[in-house]
Amino acid sequence: MTYYELKKVFVKTSSKAALGTLLILLIVFSFLSVNNMTYVDENGETEKGRTAAVNLRQEKERWEGPLTEETVARVIRENSRINQSREARSEDVQEQNKAYSRTQGYEDIRLLIDSAFGGFGDFDYNRINSLKAEDAELFYPKRTENLKDWLADENGGAGRFTKEEQQYLLQRYEAMQTPLYYEAADGWDKLFERLPSLLMILVLILALIISVWTNCNQYRTNRLLKDADLKYRAIRICLPGDDPDIAFLEKHFTIKRDEEKIRRVERLVTAFEDSVRNRIRNHEMAAYKDSLAHRLFREAQEIRKQLDNPNSK
Repeated sequence: MTYYELKKVFVKTSSKAALGTLLILLIVFSFLSVNNMTYVDENGETEKGRTAAVNLRQEKERWEGPLTEETVARVIRENSRINQSREARSEDVQEQNKAYSRTQGYEDIRLLIDSAFGGFGDFDYNRINSLKAEDAELFYPKRTENLKDWLADENGGAGRFTKEEQQYLLQRYEAMQTPLYYEAADGWDKLFERLPSLLMILVLILALIISVWTNCNQYRTNRLLKDADLKYRAIRICLPGDDPDIAFLEKHFTIKRDEEKIRRVERLVTAFEDSVRNRIRNHEMAAYKDSLAHRLFREAQEIRKQLDNPNSK
């Protein structure tokens, strides 16, 4: 059933055009998103494009897996070790970039640590520098505590949510399964950054397609009306000038318009057209059943022959 419905949708040229346009836009925006990726190598040089995306992915895959307290502690220790390095303490930008290149792998986890220990709306990129490995055990409890503090603040969630809504949010936070699972998703992040532009362009293209399709339908309707008018004029030429039916139509449609008479004519025409369609449908059904009967008759003959000659194959 689903296949049939999809087939009905995509049998239209406008639907195929819309789908093709969407795929082209998705490919273009995906290409732009990949080209927008940046990566700093061990020499402090910045790379862009597909190579940068691959290298960044490989760096982050080292930290992929359950985000346990041990993993958080390892990130804090690694960050502290890098901060103590000669490159990080250097005043030279190139040397600092070398130190930064070793932090790219856990960049996402670093932001999660900041949100856990900083509270709602309080962003500090360097917050991890003030933490110790022992603080990792507070990573998940702090998230819930920050939510409670924010909901209790009149300038925060207290003025936005009712008591029931606040309780629901707390329950959802406390019911969250831990540890979380970390996996790099920079490509999707970049694509979602461009998603509003993609949607806007898609809406404009769909509006253009709908407009063209509407105009085509209007043109088809006007052509049918023009053809119907020409056929009526041809009938008037063929029939005598004093034909009572023509006189009736001219009088109640043109000279002295009568809506009741027009509705009666409409009902008569509709009934006639329905009867013609039903007659055609019945003829088609009769032909189908006739062919089916012939096929069954031939099959019956074949079965009868096999019964009369059981040894024949």
